[in-house]
Amino acid sequence: NTFVDMENTLESVKDEIDNKLFLYQTPAFQWIPSSVYRYDDFRESLNIMATEGVAGKKFYIGEPAVENGHVYGLVNIAAFLAQSMKETIQYDACDENSWDLVGGKYPLSNACGQLGQSYQDYHCSPEEAHMECPVDPDMSIVGVTHAKWYGAPGPMFCGPKTEEQPFSGFWDYNYECNKGWANPPESCDVYEDQKAGRYDHSIAYANTAGRTDVEGCCFWGRGVIQTSGVCNFGKLNYFLGAGAKKDGRPARYPQVDFCKDPEVICATSEYKELKWIAGEFYWLESVQSYNEGGWDYTTELRKFVDEGMTGTGFIDGVSGIVNRGCHNPPCGTGALDGGMERAENFKKVLDVFFGGTPPQVGPSTAALTTAGSGSGSGSSSSVTSLNTGSGASEKWYPDYNAQFSLGKCVNEAPAPSGRPSYDTGDECCQRAYASQASGACLNSLPEVVPSPPSGTSPGTPSVPGPSPQMPRPTRQPVSPTSEAGMIISSNTFVDMENTLESVKDEIDNKLFLYQTPAFQWIPSSVYRYDDFRESLNIMATEGVAGKKFYIGEPAVENGHVYGLVNIAAFLAQSMKETIQYDACDENSWDLVGGKYPLSNACGQLGQSYQDYHCSPEEAHMECPVDPDMSIVGVTHAKWYGAPGPMFCGPKTEEQPFSGFWDYNYECNKGWANPPESCDVYEDQKAGRYDHSIAYANTAGRTDVEGCCFWGRGVIQTSGVCNFGKLNYFLGAGAKKDGRPARYPQVDFCKDPEVICATSEYKELKWIAGEFYWLESVQSYNEGGWDYTTELRKFVDEGMTGTGFIDGVSGIVNRGCHNPPCGTGALDGGMERAENFKKVLDVFFGGTPPQVGPSTAALTTAGSGSGSGSSSSVTSLNTGSGASEKWYPDYNAQFSLGKCVNEAPAPSGRPSYDTGDECCQRAYASQASGACLNSLPEVVPSPPSGTSPGTPSVPGPSPQMPRPTRQPVSPTSEAGMIISSNTFVDME
Repeated sequence: NTFVDMENTLESVKDEIDNKLFLYQTPAFQWIPSSVYRYDDFRESLNIMATEGVAGKKFYIGEPAVENGHVYGLVNIAAFLAQSMKETIQYDACDENSWDLVGGKYPLSNACGQLGQSYQDYHCSPEEAHMECPVDPDMSIVGVTHAKWYGAPGPMFCGPKTEEQPFSGFWDYNYECNKGWANPPESCDVYEDQKAGRYDHSIAYANTAGRTDVEGCCFWGRGVIQTSGVCNFGKLNYFLGAGAKKDGRPARYPQVDFCKDPEVICATSEYKELKWIAGEFYWLESVQSYNEGGWDYTTELRKFVDEGMTGTGFIDGVSGIVNRGCHNPPCGTGALDGGMERAENFKKVLDVFFGGTPPQVGPSTAALTTAGSGSGSGSSSSVTSLNTGSGASEKWYPDYNAQFSLGKCVNEAPAPSGRPSYDTGDECCQRAYASQASGACLNSLPEVVPSPPSGTSPGTPSVPGPSPQMPRPTRQPVSPTSEAGMIISSNTFVDMENTLESVKDEIDNKLFLYQTPAFQWIPSSVYRYDDFRESLNIMATEGVAGKKFYIGEPAVENGHVYGLVNIAAFLAQSMKETIQYDACDENSWDLVGGKYPLSNACGQLGQSYQDYHCSPEEAHMECPVDPDMSIVGVTHAKWYGAPGPMFCGPKTEEQPFSGFWDYNYECNKGWANPPESCDVYEDQKAGRYDHSIAYANTAGRTDVEGCCFWGRGVIQTSGVCNFGKLNYFLGAGAKKDGRPARYPQVDFCKDPEVICATSEYKELKWIAGEFYWLESVQSYNEGGWDYTTELRKFVDEGMTGTGFIDGVSGIVNRGCHNPPCGTGALDGGMERAENFKKVLDVFFGGTPPQVGPSTAALTTAGSGSGSGSSSSVTSLNTGSGASEKWYPDYNAQFSLGKCVNEAPAPSGRPSYDTGDECCQRAYASQASGACLNSLPEVVPSPPSGTSPGTPSVPGPSPQMPRPTRQPVSPTSEAGMIISSNTFVDME
């Protein structure tokens, strides 16, 4: 239970860990998610160190014999992360940065040690001396991470002295390296995004310890708590790596030699948990086992928890151990550095883990007293006691304050139309204000004092049960014989899925990037691979209204490649439309008269989203416009003074019009009386909503009543028709009509913001865009340009040129494949094409697999037949210009497509032994029957040995051998396992 409870807590807040704790500060002083330290790698390391450990020591996860004993373990984790956030995460560094400035320069020999240290002389104790790494003077290593400020030193490196270079120099951070005008031109090429600086090897330059070379200096700090020195790396190797294997002892990483390649901790993509394990190993060795001067780590941790987790005494002691080697600095190397910051980190982690209210550990007098109080007459249940009286509602709903940081949940009656509602205030805050850093919502809730359970006498202590947990949505079991089950088991789906899974880290860290105000490209916090994969699984297997996301051709060798190209085209557009801005809600960007009208929520560039109606035959699907609906977006632009999130709401007597966003307004005025701060959104630097005058958008609108249908999701779904269709096919609209609904509790008409705000269905921001893709792109067939045909042609002809993606970009951006059309010329065509190439390169590594047999292969297979005799099949292929194989003609109009056997067969087309097989495979869903009807009638010759006229029984058409996952009976043992919640959840 201890491990499971600990794991469940971490899993429930993993997004907050990645997006609120594992942050680093950019040169523009923004705090953004680290690209080096991610939750998944941390969890993998914790699993290893808590269950296997090192040399009999394990990472402490709590007390199994105590109720909620996992809380002790979580506090241990919090202390570890608080130090890690200070030591490395805030710098996004795995390798030690060069930071010891000597005489205005950064010595390259800082790799040997900073502040007078010498890492290669950090030896083990005599009894452990056999574990340490030998110093190899010929070893050469270059770090993979470094500081990121303007002119920051390049990565540390080590290497032998040579006749040509007998000494090491310095890093000159003032050097201007981008000189395109010079002859020859010069560029900054030490590391990516370098703006200035260079290695200068012209003179010997000593570090603080006097070292002027980097020979053998390969043991600088690495990993989350900067493991350094020959002893520490030697111990890692002795217990976990090649050293253990060499001695015949169990080794977690037998192929990893931490002595010969200490950089593996930072450089490996195979064992990304190592950067955490190195720090956790230190934690076992030096922190968990600390017991000096009457201060025992485990005792102090338990005391801190048992006494209600107050004060900073415990974390200050831990910080002293980590930073100075003792619990009560100054000691050893000096006074504690960054004590307040470490304590603040600790509080942040605890707040994320426990939401400000840690669970009670073991029996507590205070808890029992509270549980047993209120025994007098007139007591009522804790929930209804809050809701009695005039003006109270049974449901809680968000107030949608225009200032997100001040938003809270209320239960005042009557509840406004269109608001999502929840059973408790706590649930409302966790759903509607999930990312609210201020905590205003949760802090505004009344304290609940439950009455004693029915049947207990006054004063009888009641044992508090666990806090109610939100039900967590799981992927429902799929019958192997259902349509979705058949798709999931198909080679096409499996091959597509395997390809995506093999490059998921590259998708997150190379494709799903946004540009910060400091012009850095970093991983998006809104769009992540896991949510995309969940959406793709739904839309490829279930789809909407009979349409599914195209994943390829099941009857073609490597037919999944067609599907991957479809995905690549979709992602290329998504990267341009939203991912590069890290936006789910539409940003306000239409500048009118130097200001941003708040009525941009109604539509930008003269549009009116609430007037985007469906066609007459689909009019019953669209959302009604509710003038009383109030909604505030959750994302917005991030530049200095950027407009706050869009919002909608009714006109009132006090505010009959909408104003503008003044991006020039200076809102941080601590000196004013009263003081003023920027509080519309987190990290706001300037700007404010100005409601003093009516200010019109491009279309002339001066209010935001009913203007709740701005763009949302990865391809900015907008308008009453599109949200209505989502609701009609996927949401509450389908449930209301008694039709199957993927999201029966979600009303996209009453709460369109659910696409961006939900933490329960994070795939919705993708599904909204994929639904558009099914409706408008995959089905596009205009002016002789058919999407599916052009996609297949692009793949079959070797994926060259930009004609296909330019056509797709035109459809998405302007509504036609050959702009200018409709609303004008194509916007960002080159960028969209570059995105497409980036995705294809990630998917295929620059070399896409061959799809279907090539012409050369067919010629080889059919050549040299000797006598030239052929079967009844080849009898159809005789004569000039005939091929032995049949292939689809890929007619631009699918309904007219047929199979032919004309020679030469085009390169890359799938081929079949018979025309009948070709039609059944390539045009399986063709309702017109054009393919089968076009085939010549086959009159087979009689089998050898039969007299003319004797009927022969035709055998089945030859089938391509395909290794598929065989169908499983739902009632078999395997079927029962596959359909079980356990298997589905693991999967």
